[in-house]
Amino acid sequence: MPIKYPVELNATNKRSDVITIQKLLVKQGFSLKIDGLCGNKTINSIREFQKRLMIYPNSYVDINGKTLRFLNSNKMTTLNNSNFHSVGIGRKFDVTTLRLSQSGINLLKNYESLRLKIYDDQTGKEISHYIKGATIGYGYLIRNTSEFEEYKNGISISQAELLFSKVLVTHENAVKKYVKVNLTQSQFDALTIICYNNGIGNNSRGFGGSTVVKITNGESSENLDLAWKAWNKSQGSISMGLIKRRETELKIYYKVNYTRS
Repeated sequence: MPIKYPVELNATNKRSDVITIQKLLVKQGFSLKIDGLCGNKTINSIREFQKRLMIYPNSYVDINGKTLRFLNSNKMTTLNNSNFHSVGIGRKFDVTTLRLSQSGINLLKNYESLRLKIYDDQTGKEISHYIKGATIGYGYLIRNTSEFEEYKNGISISQAELLFSKVLVTHENAVKKYVKVNLTQSQFDALTIICYNNGIGNNSRGFGGSTVVKITNGESSENLDLAWKAWNKSQGSISMGLIKRRETELKIYYKVNYTRS
């Protein structure tokens, strides 16, 4: 089934071409309304299909391109290269019903590590006065000098668990607030873990206004993996630890693999 013009997010898409692509996507197993409108669900489906074919999906269907050629295949196009990511495993749920899984909790605690004395998040050294980056428990960032005074003599394991639970709920709720589409459990876990690490925010420097969220919601055709991996700096310098952490989060997102990279 040919198309006359390319189909993509920001193009003036010809209705008959969009209908053709929607029919081909349905044939490949996607659940879509065939209405000729190139909306978020159609764009998301194009991108998810492309993840079976290429490392960097772009949500663009060219008239003579690889995406259209494989869409027209009589066979269901499946992943055949272990270096490529699948589209995520498992049933998708209303995001507002999800909580971080126990596997996600275990991994997040493993990353943050338990510290019962206040330390500098950048150096890992214990500190005796408040600085930006003062941290305790499972990566709990101390907000001000008065809170520093509250915890200056250290905390118990039970206090650390309470702080962790309190902060975790805040970040789970942030994912529920900003993500507008259904997610698998592992996708929710990965998004919550990266939100916990990078902060909520509502601009491009925090989770709320990030490109990752826009791509997830189908509001951007940029590459999710590249946007995710762009969060690789600590105090302006590239961190190998963050590079590995982003790799782990993407393994969770796509493959339900919770082992650390």
